[in-house]
Formats: sequence, structure tokens, C-alpha cells
Amino acid sequence: RKREALSVMDSLLRAEPANASYRRSRAKVLSELGRQEEAKNEWRHLTRKEADAQSLLNLGWAHRREKNYDAAWEIAATLVKLDDKNPTFLRFMANQEIERQNYQNALRLAQKVLLLAPGDRDAGLTLSKALFRLQRVREAMAIIRGLIVAHPDNPAVQYRWAELLAGTKQYDQALFYFDRLLQADPGNAIYRMNRAHALYEMGRYDEGIAEWKAMALQSAPNLDALRRLRDDAFNRKGWDDALAWQMRLIVDSPLNPAGWESLCNIYRELGQLPKALWAVERAIAVDPISINAYYMKAE
Repeated sequence: RKREALSVMDSLLRAEPANASYRRSRAKVLSELGRQEEAKNEWRHLTRKEADAQSLLNLGWAHRREKNYDAAWEIAATLVKLDDKNPTFLRFMANQEIERQNYQNALRLAQKVLLLAPGDRDAGLTLSKALFRLQRVREAMAIIRGLIVAHPDNPAVQYRWAELLAGTKQYDQALFYFDRLLQADPGNAIYRMNRAHALYEMGRYDEGIAEWKAMALQSAPNLDALRRLRDDAFNRKGWDDALAWQMRLIVDSPLNPAGWESLCNIYRELGQLPKALWAVERAIAVDPISINAYYMKAE
């Protein structure tokens, strides 16, 4: 009954607008309702008032969910400066380092967490991810096997194991775990996306595409699913389909120059050069500094 809870929080804050505990609770409910911008504004308000590390961490996770990895990394760096022996802060930084492809540093941070908090499950998950990215696959899988023994019903452990199985092309086994995860949490978009990817990679293209389409055609379309559909259409030279999916991506993110550049490439493949020129000029308009768009226009 999250909407009802939000209404109660609003009433409490009207009575006590300076109450940080009420504001934290309101931000949490907003985030769970999918109202991320409002939740982030609450967390920003809390961090401006005082050194509220938990609100800062929540803001960092919100940026990460939106794939704004630079902003998430800056918050992680601030948290580690506040306390470089806090396992939660170190884990968060390790995950940001993985997204920035600083795998060795992520490995070091995860190992530091395990020294501070032996047996920390989430640090083990992060360590396995860093090892896998460093192509130390056997070590990564050995860690997850140990975590499965210790935490057989934990969704995060099962998901990481499914990821590793898919990453080593053991798709049938990966699907078993993705299906198990979705049975427990059928609305989880991350599980659905990765299950669809496994289907696609094992050659069951129609099933993977059907799953992405179902996610892309929701009232709030899944942008990752739209990108997968666009890329699939582009790779098989289905330019009309690629155009349709890319236009939907631009509607959602009109200030992303990469979207306009992709649109330009699709129009070029269709032989519609005036429209390709228009698209690349839009890319320049939203980001006049990028050299790539100017090069595309010259071509």
C-alpha cells in the first residue's frame, strides 16, 4: 500500500518539514513507486542539510540504476573519503569501478571488504564479477559455487550464477536459473532481459525477440529492450524496423546525441541522405562539442 504510505508521509512532513527521518522514508517510497526524480530530489535535500551518508548512498544507487555511472562513481568516491573502512561504501565503489572497466581496482576493493568483513556475500558477488571481467573464469565460478552452498535460496547469488553460466555459453543451465528467478519474481525486468539475451545467444532468436518486444511495448517501455531490438534489426539489415525502434528511443531521450547519430546511420543505409543530414545536425545541436557528429556530417 505504497501510495497510501506516501500520503501519510506527506501529512507528517507538512506537520514537521525538518524531520529527516520522515523525508528518508518518503524518498524510499517514491523510489519504490518508480518516481525516481522525486526520490533523488529528496535525497539531495537531505545531503545538503547534513552529511547524510545513507541518503548519499541511495542517491548513488539511483544514478547507477539510470546507468549514470559517472555520477554514481563521484558519489562512491565521496563516501569512501568519508569512511574508507566502511564495507558498504567500499562495495559500492567496487561496483562503480567495474562499470568504468577498472577491474583490477574493483578486485582490490572487494578483497579489502572481505578482509574487513569475512564472508560478506555481496563482496563475494562483486569479487566474482571482477575476476570474470579479468578473464579469471575458474576463480569467479569457484566463488559463486561457494556462495550457492552458503546461500542456496538467495536471488542475488542465483542471478550471478545464471549470469556466469550465460557468460560461459552454458545457456541451458543459465535458463534454468533465470526461469527459477522469474517464477519467484515475475515482474523483474533485469531477469527478463537476461533470459531473453540467453535465448537469443543460443540461437532461439524468435523467442528472445518476442520477450524484448513484450518489454518494449509496455506503457513504460524498457529502454534496454528497445536497444536490443534496434541492434538486432540493424545487424540483420532490417532498416525499417531499426528506424522504428530508434525513433522510439529518441522520443525517450531527445538530448542524447548518440541516438541522433544512430538515426543518421539508419537513414544512410536506407538511402535517405537529406534525413540523415537532418539527424546528424540534431546530434550537433544537442552536443556541439562532439567531433564524431561533425565527421559524420562531412561524410
